Amino acid sequence: YTVEGLEVYSDYCFRVEALRNEQAFVSETACAKTLDLVISAPENVVAEATSISTIELTWDEVEHAMSYNVYNDTVLVANVTTNTFTVEGLEVYSDYCFRVEALRNAQSFVSETACARTLDLVIAAPENVVAEATGISTIELTWEAVEHAMSYNVYNDTVLVANVTSNTFTVEGLEVYTDYCFRVEALRNAQAFVSETACARTLDLVIAAPENVVAEATSTSEIVLTWNEVEHAMSYNVYQGEEMIANVTETTYTIEGLDADTDYCFSVTSVRNEQESEMVDACATTEPDGIVETEFNFSIYPNPVDNKLTIETESYIEEVTIYSLAGVMMYKEIDFNNHTIDVSELSCGVYVMKVRTENGEAVQRFIKK
Repeated sequence: YTVEGLEVYSDYCFRVEALRNEQAFVSETACAKTLDLVISAPENVVAEATSISTIELTWDEVEHAMSYNVYNDTVLVANVTTNTFTVEGLEVYSDYCFRVEALRNAQSFVSETACARTLDLVIAAPENVVAEATGISTIELTWEAVEHAMSYNVYNDTVLVANVTSNTFTVEGLEVYTDYCFRVEALRNAQAFVSETACARTLDLVIAAPENVVAEATSTSEIVLTWNEVEHAMSYNVYQGEEMIANVTETTYTIEGLDADTDYCFSVTSVRNEQESEMVDACATTEPDGIVETEFNFSIYPNPVDNKLTIETESYIEEVTIYSLAGVMMYKEIDFNNHTIDVSELSCGVYVMKVRTENGEAVQRFIKK
């Protein structure tokens, strides 16, 4: 006999009684449970991060399922009766994998794995980036610390210079007096935000004012200025009063077209890029009319001279003497034959050379640089 109309997945017990006329004999009890409704594993399980510490799970509802177990790997997280669940209390920017198990009485079927990464803390681009030259080859960069940033990339234009964790960095090994532009990139995991550009120029080599500036009159209309070479100077400005009359790269300059027997004062400054030193003054008086330099068939070169001064003449040189403009004898040689004099030991300035030959005497002036 088939008993129908029973409850799903329910226990039932039966006895059978045999009958004949007035006889009745009952069997032992026999029990059984009706079958259960069939379920399957959840499908289309989706894991989606909704914050820095939460991941929302959704799946297709399983027909006849009574509830669902949610597992983080092998750890049971929750048992729910709906087809959605939000897992909370997770680590920031961390990967998690989940499975959902459909349950009905003794049945259980587990889904495929679904993974997601929690959201990251949000960062921004660095602000107030400042570039400041601190030396002839260094520029210091500073910027406001970016909340939650893990590190910073420093770029010179498009070239990565460094990755640092602090909000300051000194760029070294740069060229003297050169413009550089930088950007700072804040980093956190997959996030990267770049700042505005900040530029600076490295410092220049420091120059000093010229030393030993001397003005010497060489004729009725010329004054020669000389001075010591200044380390790192690119050029020199020559002033007459407030007016700049020349910019030169040598350490000597001749002013021409002056009036005879007249006092003149000049100033010299050292120049390098935007630097100009203090003025150093020197004065001289042009020679009066009537004083004429004599030339007795000889010449000297180079003039101005650095080290070696050569004398050319067709006459035999009996004596050579060199005087300062103050009349102090600086050099003398008798029976001069090699026609070359080493003047490297002389100080910078104007000197008078007297040459005596069998045909007479003659003088010329020369400038020692």
